[in-house]
Amino acid sequence: SNGGETGALLRYLRARKLDVTKATSMLRATIAWREENDIDALLSSPLDEDEFRANAAMYPASYHGEDAAGRPVYMERTGSAQFAALVTKLGQEGFLRMHLRGMEYQYRVLLPSASVARNAPITQMCNVIDVGELSLYDTVSHGEVLRALKAIAAVDADHYPENLGITLVCNAP
Repeated sequence: SNGGETGALLRYLRARKLDVTKATSMLRATIAWREENDIDALLSSPLDEDEFRANAAMYPASYHGEDAAGRPVYMERTGSAQFAALVTKLGQEGFLRMHLRGMEYQYRVLLPSASVARNAPITQMCNVIDVGELSLYDTVSHGEVLRALKAIAAVDADHYPENLGITLVCNAP
């Protein structure tokens, strides 16, 4: 599960406060979800270039090196994101699939590469979130945007536990 990370079981245990029964249930649910949604094929499946370009233009985010602890750095300009336009363009399912592709890239490429570079397990990300220019109207006042963001949050919590090492917020009001 989650890209073959050797410490994946620890993620589920930590997410369920070391309750083995709950962690096992969560892991089984993730394995079933990955199979039902063909998650393992995401990175090898063709990327729709139009959707990718729309995502890049309307949702400025990318990966930039590593932090002092060796964690890959994901930078997102949330305040500049055009959530309503992006969800309209991609649909909720398309928006979620683009997010899942990013999560799989983190799990299968960035974290293993960081681990090799450090010669130590690197299992979490460093997120830098720039909220300057954030419009609450463009996020919470559009029902479809709020539903899409809630779906992403639920998938991350249920199937990508303990991924976040640190979040740095820039330009907060």
